[in-house]
Amino acid sequence: MGINKSNYIEWIDVAKGIGIILVIAGHTFCLSLSYPLYTFHLPLFFLLSGLVFNEIKYQDSCLLLRTKAKQILLPWFIMATLSFMVCLCLPEWRQDLSWKHMLTELYTTNTNSIQNSSLWYLICLYVMFVLYSLTCRIKYKKWGGIFCIVIALLLLFIKAPFQWLSENYLSLPDNRLPFKMDTALIALVFFLVGLRFKTTIFTLVSKTYSWIVLLILFLAVYIAGRLNGWTNLNSFDFGTIPVLFYPISLCGIYVVSCISVKISSTPICKRLKSILLFYGRNSLVIFGFQSLFIRMYLYFFNHLQGLDMQLYQNYVFYHQIGAFFTVTFIVSPLIVMLYAQIKKLLDIIDGKN
Repeated sequence: MGINKSNYIEWIDVAKGIGIILVIAGHTFCLSLSYPLYTFHLPLFFLLSGLVFNEIKYQDSCLLLRTKAKQILLPWFIMATLSFMVCLCLPEWRQDLSWKHMLTELYTTNTNSIQNSSLWYLICLYVMFVLYSLTCRIKYKKWGGIFCIVIALLLLFIKAPFQWLSENYLSLPDNRLPFKMDTALIALVFFLVGLRFKTTIFTLVSKTYSWIVLLILFLAVYIAGRLNGWTNLNSFDFGTIPVLFYPISLCGIYVVSCISVKISSTPICKRLKSILLFYGRNSLVIFGFQSLFIRMYLYFFNHLQGLDMQLYQNYVFYHQIGAFFTVTFIVSPLIVMLYAQIKKLLDIIDGKN
């Protein structure tokens, strides 16, 4: 089974759709069930970005950064503004707002004061493109990429010494580089894998597997993720055995890609494909808002229960299922439609038809 040009983009969007649903699942279900997903659900997006990136179009670094600013930083600003407005409407959240916290969070990209911790991803994604543009300025591009990969690999193992250096000499907030530059270096590795090995990736994911084999492969990656322990790009954690992070991540991405190709090419999955295409093509917007609305769901549900934490703890799994389905299948489509209207309004203001 080969991948023709017509369904080339389709299976990538399907993979993004699966990825964003896994992200929501990771944020709603208890960590013991979901943390293996953290090993590969975000690296998936970075690798797919490399897979669809057009090097010829973006040979000019200034053009690249201007375009990505409009595609990434403008949505970030809109999402941050809307999150801020939501926090102003809720008394418990409003009291956490302060200019000092918000300016600090702009530097660290941890947007917890506006209850939307997912916004770090957009800043990290843009910084990744900045780092990529810097590697392109090196005379021999491949050496720039190799240099970034080496630095990213070293970061997996020098986290503790780096924290000591920060605590004693650098005094960096949260012992992290500003604007998630350290995480962006890790992300750049996956981006470069997608960019430099496009042909190889297409060949590998074109292989035909039965659904049973794909399920077994997914379970194997899930188990490997559990064995490696807690992994989170945002908090810069790579499990108990950091050297396993990249292999497990790439295996997870491979399995999701194979499943996406299978869904895209199987007639019986036509309805499922159309649903995943919707989520995949709107994954950036959904990603930017899902954390906020998960917290809103829990906020209102707890208030309906009169803040009875014992009752919440007794039925915590049912609350998690409720949050997952509400945010995934009700809130996400609504927020996509709202964001589309905001974009239309901005285009009118900008003078576009």
